[in-house]
Amino acid sequence: MFILECQPGQLNLYIKDDGLGLTPMSTQFPQPHGIGIMRERAYSIGASLKIESQLNQGTTVELAWKSARED
Repeated sequence: MFILECQPGQLNLYIKDDGLGLTPMSTQFPQPHGIGIMRERAYSIGASLKIESQLNQGTTVELAWKSARED
């Protein structure tokens, strides 16, 4: 499932799969390279990133960004 919601000054992204999931350690430190880069890039634009995963039940990634600029 993939949902992308865009509004002026705001973006929400939701991705969910029903795959194998991640091991509990892979969502904490030390992180696999891909998760670390996703966190770095979310931080660099001021977005929040939430990753939840359960073995054999898949993974959910949520990104929320809101512009700091006020019009």
